[in-house]
Amino acid sequence: MKKILFLALLTAMLFSCSVSDNEPVGLKAIEVKAAVDEVNLWGNLVLDIPKDSLYKVGYDNGDIVTISGGSLTKPLDMAFTDILMSVGTWGMCLTYFSNEATLTLGLANASFSDRVGGKEGDILTISLKEKGGFRDVYERTKLWKTANRSDYDSDEMFANFYPVECHGMKRGVVYRSSDPLLESDNPARYEYADRFARHAGINTIISIAKSEEDWQSAVAAGSGFGEYCNERYSKGALLFHKFNVDIFVDEQAAKVGRMLRAMIENNPPYLICCSMGRDRTGLIAIILQVLAGTTYEEIESGYMRSYYNWHRLQPSSESYNDFLTRILHRTLYILSREGDVDIAEMCSMTSFPIADIMERLPSAVESYLKNKAGLSIEEIEKLRGILSVGKDIP
Repeated sequence: MKKILFLALLTAMLFSCSVSDNEPVGLKAIEVKAAVDEVNLWGNLVLDIPKDSLYKVGYDNGDIVTISGGSLTKPLDMAFTDILMSVGTWGMCLTYFSNEATLTLGLANASFSDRVGGKEGDILTISLKEKGGFRDVYERTKLWKTANRSDYDSDEMFANFYPVECHGMKRGVVYRSSDPLLESDNPARYEYADRFARHAGINTIISIAKSEEDWQSAVAAGSGFGEYCNERYSKGALLFHKFNVDIFVDEQAAKVGRMLRAMIENNPPYLICCSMGRDRTGLIAIILQVLAGTTYEEIESGYMRSYYNWHRLQPSSESYNDFLTRILHRTLYILSREGDVDIAEMCSMTSFPIADIMERLPSAVESYLKNKAGLSIEEIEKLRGILSVGKDIP
């Protein structure tokens, strides 16, 4: 019934819009109705209209749209884009994913429903705010990547495998990488990451993207898996602490706490991994660096290395500062305020007070670990000791 109503609305709109040789259908203020079918695992709102539906009435990637209605407290302006991270950390967008059939209201690396609002059953209105208003950013944030090893400089680069480092952390205690566990999650790279875990002498592998059930089901089904990961699993040293990127939501914060407690309870060297080893892993790496004692330059170097490893994004690239500001600086800003930010205000900021952020980060991270992740002061000090000397302190 929903599809019939949408098709009827679409047909009516097509005939009601003026068309000329130079003006595609839909440039007049077309409104499209959509229902929220579900709130997905990431807290984003999955709509009931096909992902190509807006293109048919003149919308395009890089347009700015307004979303209103339902339980939203006010109209929201956001980009229409098929590149979620083009809007930056905690940026709002109307988007879609290659493996899904319908449009999604998303908040990059956070939960739209928790942070902004909306619920299943809401009837929302989508309207055109500004044609091409986000186009320049959209074009600059298209990232290159391939699944071909020959396109990358080294096996390490291809696997996105490297140590987490800063002057307060002993080298070789913590590593990070793309997923070494399962072929299904990281088909081209998992074997490379698995081999580097063996060569680095990793003792404890911590997956923050997979559950133990995911692992067991894949292995039982005969899917490809990392041989070294399986060896560590047999010794109880492949651990599963899956959580979403929005680590300030209570449930996710508790999961982060359990993951960090697992580091205290198990022996280094540690390998922390998510699917790409970029976003969730990068966030945990920042927390560990701050806890150990770090500089902004060390954070930037470590965090942005994943963007180079995956996408060849270099400081000299035209789009480097877009990602630096929209992804890393926003992440640090959010962390320094323990998630308590005005999203619209933050997303309007074109630069961030890095000195102020770095001054606030140590106390903010400790407060987060204690008050949200649930670690005790003793556990925080134990973890700091492990990072600094490579083994548990007495």
